[in-house]
Amino acid sequence: MPAAGEVWQFEVRLRSAAGLLNPGGFDYQRWLFIKGIDGTAYIRQSQHNRRLQLASGWNIHHNREHLATAIERYCTDCPRAGLIKALALGFRGDIEESQAQLLRDSGTAHLLAISGLHIGMVALLFFAMGSFVWKAGVLRNGINRLQFASSSALLASAMYAAMAGFSLPTVRALLMLLIVYLALQLRNRINLLHCLCLCVITILLIDPLSVGSISFWLTFSALLVIAFAQFRLPSNLAWWRQLLALQLCFSILFLPVGIVAFGQVNPSALLANIVAIPLLSFVVLPLILLAVPLAAAGFTWSQWLLQQGEYQLTLLDVGMGTSLILQTRHHSLIYDFGPGNRWGYSAADWALLPYMRQQGIDEADLMVISHVDQDHSGGFRSLLADYSPEKLLSGTPRKLVRRFRLAYPVQSCHGYPDWHWDGVDFRFLSTQSDGGNSNNRSCVLQVIGHQRMLIAGDIETRQEAKLVSAFGDELAADVLLAPHHGSNTSSSAAFVASVQPRHVLFTLSADNRWGFPKPEVVARYRNISARIYRSDRDGAIQMQSRQAGLRVKAHRIKGQRIWRDG
Repeated sequence: MPAAGEVWQFEVRLRSAAGLLNPGGFDYQRWLFIKGIDGTAYIRQSQHNRRLQLASGWNIHHNREHLATAIERYCTDCPRAGLIKALALGFRGDIEESQAQLLRDSGTAHLLAISGLHIGMVALLFFAMGSFVWKAGVLRNGINRLQFASSSALLASAMYAAMAGFSLPTVRALLMLLIVYLALQLRNRINLLHCLCLCVITILLIDPLSVGSISFWLTFSALLVIAFAQFRLPSNLAWWRQLLALQLCFSILFLPVGIVAFGQVNPSALLANIVAIPLLSFVVLPLILLAVPLAAAGFTWSQWLLQQGEYQLTLLDVGMGTSLILQTRHHSLIYDFGPGNRWGYSAADWALLPYMRQQGIDEADLMVISHVDQDHSGGFRSLLADYSPEKLLSGTPRKLVRRFRLAYPVQSCHGYPDWHWDGVDFRFLSTQSDGGNSNNRSCVLQVIGHQRMLIAGDIETRQEAKLVSAFGDELAADVLLAPHHGSNTSSSAAFVASVQPRHVLFTLSADNRWGFPKPEVVARYRNISARIYRSDRDGAIQMQSRQAGLRVKAHRIKGQRIWRDG
């Protein structure tokens, strides 16, 4: 499925903006007009449908999806994950119907739509925090307390608005805060009515169609009611009495607006909001603002340790088969899933998926099954329920579709365009190969960062020769995943001479019946002084390509455990 922030090409059937119109019903066509949407479309099944560009790490919507995924991961068994996403990100699509009905019945549903109230609470919270930090003498930097505290409030509010996708209510609130901030910096006196007028003028200049939005009128009506109530209330009134009086005035004076906008009056809203608003403002919202960044920080934590242009390869120990993960700063790629069968055995269950959970990888950006053979594709059964067809590539796509009875075609890695992630280049090296030999149809992936890596799948001598002829010195790599587990039908002298790897990885099981890797194959690599790694002896192997050099870690080290290794 397409992810937020990606660019896609689709073949679609266009329709002019239209909708049903009934007395008291929702005017969909009016809503489309206000949103600036001139038409709608549905996607047709076509071979032209494809992704053109991956999401940038700086894309707001991509990062919001990243946060939503982090919330889902840490709230797997949480019955209120939908409410958390609504308050953190403004996404209300996952709220359970029973919860939504309770909010509507109590008149508190408005608290889940990130608006001026939420932005204002965040601003007050960070204003107080900024003031405390300034008084502590930590970050004064030559500015006074009011300047530092107000700058902290504005910055935090802008970040919260970005988490909400810069929806119209949050933009309005930000504009008001910006006006107050500028007034404070310029030492001008300004009141709420001045802010309201300037904000209305600015919004109408930027987006005149917003006058057709109910939220526009609700926001400013609410602020006018608050301004009126504050003007009439005595200044020496206790804060809790002010809050009670303000809520009472708001409930009474807002009745006409509620009738016009929603066609109903909710008597329970007064008492419910008296409890809910302080609870949300001073307890729930601060906790969510603290928890969500912590969850996101734990999400793909190891990827944040990579600088631009760096990447990490993790070759998993899956016995006689192959499964590895490549990670850049913000992206991840799975290459092969290890062995598995339809009776429940799957290397992905005890190697790949636990590693992904440890790393906080909810879903890889791209999945590659080098070819259909069981020791490379079998573990894919564990991910069948969640796989996205546009994220899956294979060197033998038709055979893969037949084996797993997939509902959608699989893209071929042969001819797949080169791509670039976080300063690292990726490309598949393809030639015309033997269509009847699945090994020679393996996806050969080249990764170029500070060091070069070549992942050769199960190609054999015939395909190696074609690659040498087609690419020559371009095959050179610092790290090579040895073809076909070290079989004597692969790693020809010409191929080894062209690649000239400094590190060679073999994936295999201990004492395997084929005797892989073959001694003569190992000898070819030792003759060029390559360092040999074997998953049967070294366990999982991690390699980090960094500007300072290549870092290698083998997870099975002899002598560290009292039981027998290797």
